[in-house]
Amino acid sequence: MKSKALAPQTVVLLTIFFMLFGSFHAGAQSVFNSNFNNVSFLAANKVHKVGSNGSAVGNVTLYTNVITVAAQRIDCIVRTVSLTNGSFALPSGAPGGTIPFDYSSPTGSGLTDNLDRFFSPMLTFNNGGGSAKFKFEFILGNSYNNTTHKGTPVIIQNIKLNTYDIDGNWGANSNQYNEFGGFSSVTLSATPATEVSYSYNTSSGLTKFRSNVTTNSTVATADPHRVVVQYDEVSTFEIMVGADGSNAAYFMLDFGVGPNWGGTTNIYSTPTLDLNPGQPGFSQTSSSCGATVRPITSGATSLSLTGSSNTVSEIILSYDPSTILDGAFENIFPNGSNTPAADSIKLNFTTSSTSTFTLNGIVFTVNRAVITGTNYIRFSRNGTVMTTTQAEMLLDALMYANTATPPNLNHRELFIAVRETSFTTPLASFIINEICILPMEWVDFQVKSVSSSNQLQLNWKIVENRANKGYIVEYSHDGNNWEDVGFVNGNGQLDGETTYSYTIGKVFSGTVYFRVKQLELNGSANYSSVRKVNLNNSIDLKVWPNPATSMVQINIGNQNGRASIMDASGRVVKSVNLSSGINRIQVNELNRGIYMLSFTTATGEISNTRFLKQ
Repeated sequence: MKSKALAPQTVVLLTIFFMLFGSFHAGAQSVFNSNFNNVSFLAANKVHKVGSNGSAVGNVTLYTNVITVAAQRIDCIVRTVSLTNGSFALPSGAPGGTIPFDYSSPTGSGLTDNLDRFFSPMLTFNNGGGSAKFKFEFILGNSYNNTTHKGTPVIIQNIKLNTYDIDGNWGANSNQYNEFGGFSSVTLSATPATEVSYSYNTSSGLTKFRSNVTTNSTVATADPHRVVVQYDEVSTFEIMVGADGSNAAYFMLDFGVGPNWGGTTNIYSTPTLDLNPGQPGFSQTSSSCGATVRPITSGATSLSLTGSSNTVSEIILSYDPSTILDGAFENIFPNGSNTPAADSIKLNFTTSSTSTFTLNGIVFTVNRAVITGTNYIRFSRNGTVMTTTQAEMLLDALMYANTATPPNLNHRELFIAVRETSFTTPLASFIINEICILPMEWVDFQVKSVSSSNQLQLNWKIVENRANKGYIVEYSHDGNNWEDVGFVNGNGQLDGETTYSYTIGKVFSGTVYFRVKQLELNGSANYSSVRKVNLNNSIDLKVWPNPATSMVQINIGNQNGRASIMDASGRVVKSVNLSSGINRIQVNELNRGIYMLSFTTATGEISNTRFLKQ
């Protein structure tokens, strides 16, 4: 199942929740469609934030500008989660300046296909084999916090990830493997037959793709040793690489479409879990101020588990235990069980344990485990699989509660997946915002031209509920480097929507990006979405006849959007939606004079032209 379609205005709205001490978290994550373009982990964009080279457990590495979508730069945090029975080691003949954590060179035996943009860990394992685990987190560009080592999370749609060279090194039991989770489909070679098998690894919570051979392929990207996983939506995910035997093991992870397959392929799809079918995305968000029971799903009558085989192995809930700030006061419980209080699962557990509860006559088993810094709660049916209906019944019954008075104000995110044999659904998020203050919410942000010149007017609307310092208007010519161009004071209205406007005195030409930065009293910042304006008419915008009498025809090429006609004073006298190709607009009611026609695409790009009404 593919991702639910998002309206453009939904994609660009940012709802950012500000917390204590200047930190902030996204209550509703922004969504960006990568359209399967390359995500690049370049050496030049790599910054080691914790540790000096990424090679130790707990190291944090920031990659800046891994991809730019709709003029928004996206960064990625890579955390080294675990390293078992081995070490990072450069291949022989490696050039100076390279590191084994993410090897950026094609130098080395079997590495001629390696590219700098790949994420390529080079490892050597001891007797018995070993593994390394990494956690990837996509965040808004420039949002990394050097104190918390976190950023503003975003959702990226439509990413393919190729992993190459899953083979061996000629040694005994040197079978290499990669493990992934949260993907929507996986592609393997059919002809020639794949030499990779797959199974679910309960210890890691990931699907394991393991080489069936110990021989080494001289062509790293050869079809039999290649796996492609596709993410319809992803924000945070984990990858494990390893081998069952000793000696060198090299891995190349290509976040891109990759080369064409030489033969036919087999594609295996995973089911999809949607915690709130009535809303865009797959997540469910809840905000309140303590002492409130909050369901994990929306409780909607429409199906939340689609593409299911009707044989559900387990429901998996996982989270970072460091976000559970109220200890035993925070818990998950099955509403409607025979003894819901006794069946409550405290989220601050630190050791493995097992319990059972009965819901609608069905006995469920709960397994708690802590694996490499992540807490897992696994719900299974005692002794057999669940049907799709039973799994949805259990999901709808699971509730979150925090009985601390008052609660610690923070953002909690629990990840939910459903496993069917070897594959799990893409991760869905249950987001809890203990805020006790209402969020600032961006409602709208638009840029329009002033008809008499190339000057621009910015208009934005925001729900304000507390005092702030005001708003800085920023512009950029590349979407990455920003400069201030003006400041607007907050008007002090703390109830309902407030509208602001700013006309830029500076004259621009070419492509320019704009955003508005709201300054909180504590110094933290809250950004609007980004708007792209093209003043050189790169959009193929044609208007005729010119002069016009009763009608104008507009050719906008392969675009969709909205056109506004403004008179000489800048007043909008007519607005219409346009679809690709030729559109006709009646203008017989307009007075004689010169008018500007401003066309805004569905992605926010603006192009202008003028016409004379006779």
